[in-house]
Amino acid sequence: MIHIQVDNAYWSVVKTPEVRQAAKVAASLAGMPAEAEFTIVITGDEEVHALNAEFRHVDDTTDVLSFPASEHD
Repeated sequence: MIHIQVDNAYWSVVKTPEVRQAAKVAASLAGMPAEAEFTIVITGDEEVHALNAEFRHVDDTTDVLSFPASEHD
C-alpha cells in the first residue's frame, strides 16, 4: 500500500493519482513486492530541514529522506 501525504501548500499542484502511479512503477522496477507498504510525504524545505535535523542530525535541507523498513513511526 502506498500512502501519500501532501502539505496543504502543495495540494493545488500535486496530482496524487500520478504520484501513486509513478511510485508503483518505481517500486516494481526496484523489485519491491506488490504488498510492500511505504509513505511518500510532499512538503517544503522547512519541514524537510527539520526532519533532516531531527533524524539524521544534519542541519540542512535535502531533496529526499528515507528510513529503513525496520523502523516504525
